[in-house]
Amino acid sequence: MIAPESDVTVCWPLPKQDYWSTPFAEALLHHLDLFPGATILDIACGRGIPAFYLAEQVGPTGQVLGIDVSEHQIARAREVPKQHLPWLRFECLDMRSLPSRVPTVDRITGNLCLAN
Repeated sequence: MIAPESDVTVCWPLPKQDYWSTPFAEALLHHLDLFPGATILDIACGRGIPAFYLAEQVGPTGQVLGIDVSEHQIARAREVPKQHLPWLRFECLDMRSLPSRVPTVDRITGNLCLAN
């Protein structure tokens, strides 16, 4: 994993005031073994946290796809201008039935997601 303490400038840090999901996200990210150029699927991404952080860590040679069933959450995630992280995209999809157009990935993550 590329640690936040490294030479990478983190523009989208995990929110410190979020005492519920940030600790889970930090633990999750610690175990992902991220690397530049990785392709990541972030399921149940909500408004994009930690997808923005993931995209920053994998860099422009990587890809991050954030998916969520909530159109409202995906719309909120898409509010960040695309020119900042063009290798990050968000789609309204159900993790239980992914279409074949979803790419093969190196890592799959989901912070606080449930499926029944």
